Amino acid sequence: ALVERIVHLVLDERVQLRSVAAITFTEAAAAELRTRIRARLEQVARDPDTGPVQRALVTAAIEETDLAAFSTLHGFAFRLLSEFGMEIGLPPALAVRDEVASALAREERWERFVDELHADRAAEALMIRAAALNVPLEPTYPGHQTMREVADRLDQDWDRLSDTPPPAELRPFDDRPLREAVSMLRRGQADCSDPADKFFRHVEDNLLPSLDALLAVDDDLRRMRLLIAFGDVKKGGGGKAANWPDVKAAKAVVDEINAAKDATLGRAIDDVLAHLLARMSTLVRESARERRASGALEFQDLLVLGRELLATKPDVRAALHERYHCLLLDEFQDTDPTQIELAALIASPATDGVETRRWDELDPPDGKLFFVGDPKQSIYRFRRADIELFLAARDRFGGGTGDDDAPPDEHGAIARLSTNFRTVEPIVAAVNALFAEEMPEERAGQQPRYEPLDAFRSASGLVD
Repeated sequence: ALVERIVHLVLDERVQLRSVAAITFTEAAAAELRTRIRARLEQVARDPDTGPVQRALVTAAIEETDLAAFSTLHGFAFRLLSEFGMEIGLPPALAVRDEVASALAREERWERFVDELHADRAAEALMIRAAALNVPLEPTYPGHQTMREVADRLDQDWDRLSDTPPPAELRPFDDRPLREAVSMLRRGQADCSDPADKFFRHVEDNLLPSLDALLAVDDDLRRMRLLIAFGDVKKGGGGKAANWPDVKAAKAVVDEINAAKDATLGRAIDDVLAHLLARMSTLVRESARERRASGALEFQDLLVLGRELLATKPDVRAALHERYHCLLLDEFQDTDPTQIELAALIASPATDGVETRRWDELDPPDGKLFFVGDPKQSIYRFRRADIELFLAARDRFGGGTGDDDAPPDEHGAIARLSTNFRTVEPIVAAVNALFAEEMPEERAGQQPRYEPLDAFRSASGLVD
């Protein structure tokens, strides 16, 4: 579909190939797209029915194939920043770190962060409490979840972080809810009419002595460690209904003790995490500023700075809007907010104050944007891709939800690619029957409606 759309632009709309930008998901896909476009153009050029005017257009397009903007989103953003980056303070020479170099840089930043954290006298109480609460910085065994992994995620989403400084100090450890729950358990013992009751004895001989001993520890850090090691309080067996006004209610107090213990530890751990996250966020943002100043950028930097360039520099947007007659985005189900923002900003005329508007408030001319995607294949949410975003873009630029009975509005149209070239008709029929029942309606932000496929291959010639 992308290839035929681009050939149509060249032959029928007489668009120069260098005025077309096609953005794909991988470098391999971009290379394949370039190769297939060239092959298709050469096929048209060799066709004896091609007229002289069209042959001239095709020949010029073939010569521009290697210069055309067929690339990944990151490659396209790098192209923009290489040309216009100085407009937002980037140095003239830019370089992009590959995944290996980026991973090594993250490792170096993390080691520096940990070293500085341990050397900072102001962070001494934080580190001691983190150790008491088993909040690990480094993994102690394979697969162990640690703050190191959180730091990697912050690096990937650094543009979402704020410059909020860490809280001034840790809050005092507060275990009053737990103490109150233990007091409730003790008060409830008075309701038992038989001191020999098994549940009464379990509470009197096991639960209360161990809980009282724990709460009697006057050092907060030791009490935290003991709570971590204490585990869940067990109800034990026994407890005759005749011996209690409500034996179930009496035993439910044990659940309240466990909930209070978990909440007490949770608040303390949250406090430690808030301090660590604030410090880590500061480090990550400072690192991003350093990369910006040096021009040694990572992949996420390209997208964030490309969006900043287009959102804050109307002259640059105007130039790019004039340059690119059409932007085509492949695998659009894997798009993220930055990708759609970049495309919508370039496709829309640069007007005063437009940088303050959302992408879905922009108004690109008809034919300026062309998307290819399948929402059923939306699987990259961890990369910010979201089916809700796909459906919103479809509704905004495709002229509504694409219902068969609803005509497209003035914004565009949806074309269905429903022919299945791989699978024979009986299998396609079975798939259609199953998923038409499983996915009959669209669920906003969660699931698209199933669209039936049309089989290209029949079952003839198959052996049972």
